[in-house]
Amino acid sequence: MAKFISKCSVFLSVLQIYFIDYLNRAWYFMVDVVKELETLRQNLLDLSLRNNLLNYRPSPRRTISITGRSPEEVYDLFVLQEKSMKFRATKTRPKKRQKG
Repeated sequence: MAKFISKCSVFLSVLQIYFIDYLNRAWYFMVDVVKELETLRQNLLDLSLRNNLLNYRPSPRRTISITGRSPEEVYDLFVLQEKSMKFRATKTRPKKRQKG
């Protein structure tokens, strides 16, 4: 019986060493994954001049002017209610430049 207990004790010691090694490797892997995800997240955030959402300049061809509604109403319709809006062209047209 003493040999059995001794063998169980050795087995448990080896098992404990392997378990601690496994936990250390798992922790190292988790820290590495967290660092990698943070790096990828930072790379996705483009703060350069190429980001048109941050560096928007209105132009007659790319800009739609919404009149008759507040920004809160437009946000509520588009984002919260997920509805669409219909737009009508204005009666006045921008004046064309004459060459001459």
